[in-house]
Amino acid sequence: KGWLWGEHLSTVEAASSTTGGARCLDIAQGNHCLDTSASSQFHAACIYWQHPTLPGVPLFPRYGQTKVERLSLSPEMQRHTVSEFINSLQSVYQLVKARQCPYFYVCSPLYTCLFRAAGIGGSQQILALLTPTTNGIRTALQREDVEYTMPLRPAAASAAQPEQEEEQQENCTEKGEDPTEFLESLGIEADSLSGFASANVKAKTTTSGVVLDGKTDSMVCVEGVECQSLVNYLLNAKLAQGPGGLPPTILAPVAFQGATLRSLKIKEHTLGGKGGQSKSYQINLQGPILPHSLQILTNLSLSHNPSAQLKTHTQEDTVSFSLYKLDQQSVAPAAFASAGLKDCGLSSEVLQKFCQVRSRSEELTVIRDIHFRKGRYDVKETEYREDENEK
Repeated sequence: KGWLWGEHLSTVEAASSTTGGARCLDIAQGNHCLDTSASSQFHAACIYWQHPTLPGVPLFPRYGQTKVERLSLSPEMQRHTVSEFINSLQSVYQLVKARQCPYFYVCSPLYTCLFRAAGIGGSQQILALLTPTTNGIRTALQREDVEYTMPLRPAAASAAQPEQEEEQQENCTEKGEDPTEFLESLGIEADSLSGFASANVKAKTTTSGVVLDGKTDSMVCVEGVECQSLVNYLLNAKLAQGPGGLPPTILAPVAFQGATLRSLKIKEHTLGGKGGQSKSYQINLQGPILPHSLQILTNLSLSHNPSAQLKTHTQEDTVSFSLYKLDQQSVAPAAFASAGLKDCGLSSEVLQKFCQVRSRSEELTVIRDIHFRKGRYDVKETEYREDENEK
């Protein structure tokens, strides 16, 4: 059975999908005069907000990006670009803090940071996850008095980690700070400078024998008022500049100052249909598919196609976000979560799922493949193993 939507839209569908996506409206229901077709709903779910945006310059994904082709910014333009990034980051953070935006991402060549509003995932307060990290970044956070935890670290290693990093800081004071770690603490990738010949972020092994830097378990978690300190660090550190003087990319489901309305790239294909073969219909979405968009697209596909398959390409450096689970003592009442986020831009159905608390007893998995059969989900969950990912 073919899809009820595609990459081509009528005038009414294009206008309704843009209006619905930009204004965070549930096109399928509500008191409005928008087109309610499946095509309008589909394209509205493909909309997101991004800063900055430069035509012809790829700004996602950013992790590991060492150079930007065909880009030459003057020093004055770089200053204006960073200034606009600072205003945008402050704007979207205030929205999340006021619970008028559920979450946003800050994507840079060195890290990806996810900020979540209080109530999302059942948390009692605003929360930020930064991954992957290096010893240099963690040391810089400590210097700025940003308190953090490493929830994906084994208990024994987590207890030993602060002492080990404190010893490393003392050694740096006595012997002189390692130049690579000093650059990392400023947010400058050592590979971008002559004389530092490492092509990738190298994993470091502590005395406990556990690999840390650049790995999944190197993620740090910042909660509550400490998130403001983290934002200040991101604003003031050289992390605000990547290759070519470009600041990190900010992605959010709602509008914020300096953001540009963007849409995923949509391509449709028809496979088979020759030599007696049955036809199959495929739609490819390219770009940053935000969590709420995936939820909406999955529900929409299930409601219109009794038999379908959905495959996702996970940004591997952000797998830590999927593995993170909130401690039970930090869980907020369900009523607090849903009521406080009613103006965050998510529909009540999607918001209810986003406020659910993941159980500690669940197996740590990353969903990569979903089958729809006769109105039911068949989810293939694969346990994430870092050694397998590196093969």
